[in-house]
Amino acid sequence: MRECSAMKQYKPNPIDISDVTLPTQKKKIAETSNDTLKHNPCLVPYSKLPESEKVYDRDTAVCTLKAILKLGFKIEEA
Repeated sequence: MRECSAMKQYKPNPIDISDVTLPTQKKKIAETSNDTLKHNPCLVPYSKLPESEKVYDRDTAVCTLKAILKLGFKIEEA
């Protein structure tokens, strides 16, 4: 595969979120589902996911929230 010039210049710069702590209060966001578009075996109710997928999803959500805070944004209740 041939690289374009933009790919040669790309230098990843991940955000260090190791020093960010999240508030302990948690709220679940309401989910919507569309049964006709379930193409992935992991598109099931959360309670039916394997524990490994639940851990992955929680870790991804926590890291996303930490990155948001690290970038200087605030997360507030409405």
